[in-house]
Amino acid sequence: MKRKIFTVLLFIIVVACTACAFAACFGTHTLKYLANKGGYVDGETMQYVRDGEDGTAVTAVADYGYEFVGWSDGVAGASRIDSGVKKDIKVTARFVYRGDDGINYFASEGGSISGKSVQWGKSGPQASPVTAVADEGYLFEKWSDDLTTPERADVFVDGATVAYTAEFKKPNTSDFEGGIGTAAHPYLIGTAAGLEKVMEYPEAHFELTADITLPSEQDFIPIGKDGNAFRGEFNGGGHTIYGLKVNGGEYAGLFGCAVYAYIHDLVLKDVEVSGSAYVGGVAGYCLGQVSDCTVSGKISIVPDGATVDVCVGGVVGSMCAYSDADVTQQSRLSSHADINVNIDPALDSDGYMFNYSCFAGGVFGKIGGDFSLVSCTAFGDIVTDAAVAKGRSVVSGGLIGAVGSFRSADYKSAEITQSYAAGAVQGRSAGGLIGDMEMYGLVYIADCHATGAVNAEYGGGFICSVRDTVDRLNIERCYATGRVDGMSSAAGFAYCIGASSADLLGCFATGNVDLRYDSDNLSVYIDITAGGFITSLGNNSRLTECAYKGDVGVTNDSSCCVGGLVAESDGDCVFERCFAECDVSVTVALREGADRVSPRMSVMAGGLFGRLMYGGNTVNNCYFDGMVSVTAKDGALEGMEKLSVYCGGMAADAGEVNVTNSYFNHSTKELLDFSGKKSYVGAVAGWAYAYKHNNVYYIAVYDYEVAYEHKFGWSWHWNRRHTDFETLAPELNEGQGIVWEHCKEGDPPTLIWWRQMNEELFGDIGDI
Repeated sequence: MKRKIFTVLLFIIVVACTACAFAACFGTHTLKYLANKGGYVDGETMQYVRDGEDGTAVTAVADYGYEFVGWSDGVAGASRIDSGVKKDIKVTARFVYRGDDGINYFASEGGSISGKSVQWGKSGPQASPVTAVADEGYLFEKWSDDLTTPERADVFVDGATVAYTAEFKKPNTSDFEGGIGTAAHPYLIGTAAGLEKVMEYPEAHFELTADITLPSEQDFIPIGKDGNAFRGEFNGGGHTIYGLKVNGGEYAGLFGCAVYAYIHDLVLKDVEVSGSAYVGGVAGYCLGQVSDCTVSGKISIVPDGATVDVCVGGVVGSMCAYSDADVTQQSRLSSHADINVNIDPALDSDGYMFNYSCFAGGVFGKIGGDFSLVSCTAFGDIVTDAAVAKGRSVVSGGLIGAVGSFRSADYKSAEITQSYAAGAVQGRSAGGLIGDMEMYGLVYIADCHATGAVNAEYGGGFICSVRDTVDRLNIERCYATGRVDGMSSAAGFAYCIGASSADLLGCFATGNVDLRYDSDNLSVYIDITAGGFITSLGNNSRLTECAYKGDVGVTNDSSCCVGGLVAESDGDCVFERCFAECDVSVTVALREGADRVSPRMSVMAGGLFGRLMYGGNTVNNCYFDGMVSVTAKDGALEGMEKLSVYCGGMAADAGEVNVTNSYFNHSTKELLDFSGKKSYVGAVAGWAYAYKHNNVYYIAVYDYEVAYEHKFGWSWHWNRRHTDFETLAPELNEGQGIVWEHCKEGDPPTLIWWRQMNEELFGDIGDI
C-alpha cells in the first residue's frame, strides 16, 4: 500500500513540474514595474504578455528634487520596452534625492536629443546646451514651447522640473519640392502647380526656388480673400514669376488678401491685374510687411458700384504696416506698372453718384500704420478715364495715392526716404510722389523726388495735399521737376500743406505750372489759386532754403490768387533763404461759349506770394527775380461791374509781414489798363496791412509805390537802380555772415545754399 501511494505522489509531482515547465516556455508572463520613493512609472505598470512577445513602453519619471538613476535590473534609460519576454519580470525604478531644479528634454518620432537630456541644478544658472537632431528623412520643426532653433540652453526654474519636447516632421514632397512650412524649413516652390497650392497652407512659410512662368491660357486665382486671408511668409528668393493674370474680384493680385503676413524678395513681370476694390501686383490688401519686391506690367481698377474707398497700387493696393516692432520697414519696392482707374460714365446715366474715393499709387494705393519706406521707386503712368471730368474723388500719387491712418484715433508715424517717382500722374487730386496725407502724428520725408508730369483739378508736382489732421510734417531735401497742369489749384511742389505744424528744408520745384478753368458749366465761376512752389500753406509753417524756378501761368474768368513761391499763406509763417526766379502771368479770358467773365473779379499776383494772411509773418534773406503780368484777352472785360487788381514783387497782398535782408527785382511789362478800376501795384507789395522792413532793395514799377499800407494809409518808397543789383551781395550779407553770392557776372545775387545743393545733387549749378 505504501509503495502504491508513493508511486501516485511521484506521478503527480512529475505532471505538475511538466505543466509548470510548459507554462514557463509556452504560456503567459507577468511584467511588474515598481518605483522607489522620489518618482513614479508612467505607462502600464502591470502587463501580461505571451511567451516571446514584447511588452509596452514605460518611463520612470522623477519627482521634483529627485533624479532617476536606473532600474533594479541594470537598465540605465528611463524609458524601456521589454521585448522577447521568456519569464516574469519584476523591476523597480530607483531615484535619489538631489534637492535641485530639473530640466528634461524629450524627442518625438523622427529625431533625438544631443546632449544631456536630464539635468539638475540650482535656480538661476544656465543648463548645458542640447540640440534637437533629426533622423534621415525628417526635419526639425520646433520645440514644444514654440522655440524654432534646434539648439537651446535653458535656465533652471526655481521650484519646478520642466520638460521640452523636440518635434520633427517629414518634408512635404507631394504638394511642394520639400520643406515643412516653418521659418527654418519653408515649403519649397519651383512650379506653377506648387504656387497654386499655397492657400491650402495659409499660415505656413514658403520660398521660391526657381523662376515660374504661369500658364497664359488661364487666370490666376489670388492667394487669400476676405475672411480667409494668407497669414504666413512668402519669400521670393529673388526669383521671378512671369505672366500673372488676374481678372476681376474685390481682392486682386498675386495675394488677394494677406493679414499679418510677410512678403519679400519677389519679382513679378508682365502682370495683367484687374479688380474692383483692392488691387495690386503683389497684393490687393495687406496687413503686414512687404519689402524688396518689383512689379512690371499693367494694373487697373474698375470700381463697379463701390460704396467704400477703393485702392489700386503697383505693388499693393491697400497696405497697413504691421509688425511686433514700433516701425515696419517697407524697403526697396519698385513698380514699372502702368495704373489705370476706369470709371464708366454710363453708370451715371440715372444721376446716381457713387459714394467712394479711389486711391491710386505707383507703389501703394493707400498705406497706413507705423512704417518706413526706404528706396522705393515707381516708373509707370497713372491714368484715370473720365474720372476728372465726372468729378470723381480720385486721389493719385506717383509713388503713393494716400498716406493715412485707418482710424482717426490711431495716429501713427510715417517715414519716407530716398524714394522717387518718374511717371505721369492723373486724377482729380494728384501729386507727383504722394496724393493725399491725413490723420498722422508725425510724417518725415527726406531725399525724395518726382519727375513726372501732373494733370489734375488739384495738383502738386511732389505732393497734392497734407491735411490739418497731420500733427507734424517735416520735408527735407526733396524736389519736383515735372510740369503741373490744373483746373482749380496747382503748384510745382504741393497744392496744400495744411499740417498743424510744417517745416520744409532744402526743397524746390522747377516744373512749369499752368492753370486753366475750362468747365462746360458756364454759369459757375471758380476762384482758383496757383503757386510755383506751394498753393496753400497753413499757419505755423516754416520754409527754409526753398525755391521755385519755372513759370506760373493762369487763365481764368473769375478771381484768382497767384504767387511765384506760395499763392496763399496763413499767418505766423517764416520764410528763410527762399526765392522764386520765374514769370508770373494771369490772363483774364472768356471760356468758349461764354459771353462774360465773373462780374466781380479780384486778381492777386505776386512774385513770391499771392497773399500773406494777417499774423506775424517773417521774410528774411529772400528774393524774387522775374516778371509779374496781368492781361486780358479781347472782350473779356466788357460789361464788368468790378475789377480789383493787386500786384507786387514780393506779394500782391502782404498782410502783416516783417521783411529783412531781401530784394525784389520785379519787372512788370504787361498790365491791364487800370483806368477806372481799383488797383494796387507796388515794387514790393500791392497791399499791406502792416509792413516792416530792414535792408530791403527793389526798383520802382511804373512809378508805383512800394506798398499801400492799409493800417496807416500811407505808402513806403525806396528806389534802387536796377544796375546796382549785380553788386548787392555784400550789402545783403552785412551783419549775418556769408549768405549771398554772385555766381554770374551782371546777374543779381543768389543764395549760397542753392549752388551747394545743386553741386551735391547734380555736380554743378547748371539749369535743372
